[in-house]
Amino acid sequence: MDTQIEALVMNLGFKPREDEISAIEKLTASLENHVTEESKFLKVYGEAIAKHDSSLVQFILKLILADEETHHSVLRRVVAALNADLIWRKDGNQMPTLGAMDTVEKKRLRDLTDEFIAEEKHGIAQSKSLMKMSENCYGGLLTMLLGTMVHDSQKHITMLRFIRRQLK
Repeated sequence: MDTQIEALVMNLGFKPREDEISAIEKLTASLENHVTEESKFLKVYGEAIAKHDSSLVQFILKLILADEETHHSVLRRVVAALNADLIWRKDGNQMPTLGAMDTVEKKRLRDLTDEFIAEEKHGIAQSKSLMKMSENCYGGLLTMLLGTMVHDSQKHITMLRFIRRQLK
């Protein structure tokens, strides 16, 4: 099928038979569905923030909403990238990769990744120390916020290690 026709058919929501759907198309459809469902929930968060009088609850819900909006944005970008990849790729079965890199670029990216991992670990140690210092502050709010930052840093390390493994 011509790539322009493929793009038009995909934009019109054409749904091929189950046995015609490649792994990437299934993944893309599932992600698109998740993004659509998540959009509804983002609206609920926004409404809850607007209706609630407690500045503490609003503050926390706004932090959660910002995080959820980031997740939503990442998933939309992933879906867009997968759709673009499918439009230009005939077989539709190959997941995106790091691409071609020479040994110098791989080493530079490995070094940078290692630097980022070290910084994330340093941030975790600092946050844990601050958590101990802030145990009794603001009813535990600061400790809870620092704990979520530790969790985010651990997530970042997982992502960076993924890149590192891809570079081997």
